[in-house]
Order: sequence, then C-alpha cells, then structure tokens
Amino acid sequence: MTQQSFATSFFTIGEFHALSGDEVTRTAHIDVPADCLQVAATLQSARQWLNEQHAGIDMECAAELPLRGYFSFQSEQSTQGFHVESAQLIAMDEGFVVRASLDNGVCVESDWLAIAL
Repeated sequence: MTQQSFATSFFTIGEFHALSGDEVTRTAHIDVPADCLQVAATLQSARQWLNEQHAGIDMECAAELPLRGYFSFQSEQSTQGFHVESAQLIAMDEGFVVRASLDNGVCVESDWLAIAL
C-alpha cells in the first residue's frame, strides 16, 4: 500500500474569530502514510464489530496517528495556513474523518475521506 493524499473541506471545532465564519473557505491537504492504512482497516473492522454488538449506540473508533496535513483558511481579508500538531483518524459509518489540533491551537475536523483499504 502507498500513501494516500486528500484535499477536502473541514470545519473548526468551536468558534474562532476570522476562522469559523461562512465567508471563510477552508481547505485541508491531508496525507495518510502507508503504514497507517493497516490501522485504518483495523479501526473500520472494530467499528463494524461494535455496531453489531451494540446497534443502538452511535460510536466512533479512533487512533492517534502520524498523519501529515496543512489546513488553510481563506477569506477576502486574508489567507492563513497551519500544520497539524496532532491528529486522530476516526472510523465512522460513512467512512473516515481526521480530527486534528493545528499549530495555532485550533481544533478541526475534516469532511469524509474515502481511504482505499
């Protein structure tokens, strides 16, 4: 397996002046290294098993992984970009998302990633 790269939108977790508004275009560039793909497959399997065992409970399966990413915020006034400080890959029913802390202290969550396993 090889590294997989994604460009997707994202949202901030919480409200942050000049970063969270609808007028801000947010684009994430995320790299999932090849050695993380086996963990992703395990997360997906664990999520499926948990859903079978506890169908009435909505759960996430997550792992902190060395994902690389750059998250940019663009508005009419400015463009800012920040690197990932730490990241979790999260398996959900619809696929995967990345929840990350950026080097400016803001926490973000990506839109769905279609990781090929």
